[in-house]
Amino acid sequence: VGRKAGYVPGFGYSDAMKNSGVTWTTANIDQHITDASSVVPGNRMAALFPNGVADKKDRDAILQYLETL
Repeated sequence: VGRKAGYVPGFGYSDAMKNSGVTWTTANIDQHITDASSVVPGNRMAALFPNGVADKKDRDAILQYLETL
């Protein structure tokens, strides 16, 4: 939360993620983990998790964790 997408050095981000211009918020992370291609079309996460995280409780738990980082 609060970081630019595709920013952490050493991680193999897709060009779509690196060039997205997205800064992560709880709202767009929630949207991204629900449907990864909706926030950053063409990113690799959509292929890894094609069905996203449907359960709101699971998404809320993920967001709560990410807010601690």
